[in-house]
Amino acid sequence: VEEAAKELRNALESGEHPLGLAAPQFGKGLRIVAIGETQDAVDRLTTRAQISEEHRVFKTTILVNPKVTPKPGTSDAYFFERSASVPGYEAVVGRALEVEVEGFNEEGRAVSFDAKGWQARQLQHTADMLEGVLYVDRMETRSFRRDTVEE
Repeated sequence: VEEAAKELRNALESGEHPLGLAAPQFGKGLRIVAIGETQDAVDRLTTRAQISEEHRVFKTTILVNPKVTPKPGTSDAYFFERSASVPGYEAVVGRALEVEVEGFNEEGRAVSFDAKGWQARQLQHTADMLEGVLYVDRMETRSFRRDTVEE
């Protein structure tokens, strides 16, 4: 677990994974996710995206065996998502605005907390990957598109 957590942390902190990472993306058969958002990542976004998607800085968080549940009464927000598992594409996905999280940290201590906004989206996105569910399984089908323009 320690080695996988370190690998996930390093990959996340590279800045190339805005929706977090899950151990299976690295060929690890472990139920571990990594999420986080740096000031640099937030600063690269438009003010509109920062506000509408509820981005905020939060340190890298490693969770083992996470359970992510939408908070009762919360509504969904629809934004584009992408993943290294489906390179070059993106699609609109509806996710709960607020979630309740339970799991274990890197040291094996039980943790529970609530998350909202982009942090909640990251948690749902990465927890899905542990179940073999990708954003394309939840997308609004007609929104699927290339996320880059090839020259």
